[in-house]
Amino acid sequence: MKNIPYYLFLLSLITGCSSMYIPSPKPTPLFEKEGEVQIEIGTSVNSPFVIAGYAFSEKYALVASGSFSYRNFMNVYESPYVEFDILPFPDGAFAHRTVELGIGRYNMRPSSRQKLELFAGAVYGNANEGTQWKNSYYQCFVQTNIGNRKKHFELGGSFRLAFSLFDYQSPERDYSNGFGQDYILYKTFGVAHTEALFFMKFGGDHLKGCFRVGGNVALPLLSSSEYEIIWMSRSGIWNYTMFHLSIGLSYSFGSKLKQ
Repeated sequence: MKNIPYYLFLLSLITGCSSMYIPSPKPTPLFEKEGEVQIEIGTSVNSPFVIAGYAFSEKYALVASGSFSYRNFMNVYESPYVEFDILPFPDGAFAHRTVELGIGRYNMRPSSRQKLELFAGAVYGNANEGTQWKNSYYQCFVQTNIGNRKKHFELGGSFRLAFSLFDYQSPERDYSNGFGQDYILYKTFGVAHTEALFFMKFGGDHLKGCFRVGGNVALPLLSSSEYEIIWMSRSGIWNYTMFHLSIGLSYSFGSKLKQ
């Protein structure tokens, strides 16, 4: 137990660095019945986020999420000299944004407490570090949520399969002619993702605290030489966020939930 703060700090270092891809916040509503609305507000090491969901029929629901970061929340591996080209902050820094929309089926299990959901949807995201390091991507996904929902406590997990199309650019240097020459590398390529998440919610009938921890494995469709140039960051690690940790608050309303 005494080593827990050390491991949390190590995780924050891993999740706090600049990335061309940071997984979007994943809706895990475990809906009870038609008319229920859920709103979750929280923050990870990388960024604050908002998640919303609405069960518009007895079987189907809409979910959405969004996140935004400026400098992350931990100033690790970030370059203070770069420019920020979206909002007029004076010093500039790494930043990323995501928006997500999905539709799916809930209450796929007959049990009132054991929940199984299946959602599909799309994500748009972009990240930049100054005006030269940039990545924009479009993603489609399929996600399943499973968990146990009680009056004051929820415990569960989610698993997502996704495919993204990255539109990436970065400054590079060419030595092929014997002399160094700077240029901007532009590359469009596909990326396959598997993302898992564990979540816990606890509190009152409607308002609950939330804890989430998850991981992401991404496989780019690149040649070996392109992999070394594009997919590895300047610090020598993969140029995407592998782990994420977040806390927040969830509020549900709009229907008389089952006890």
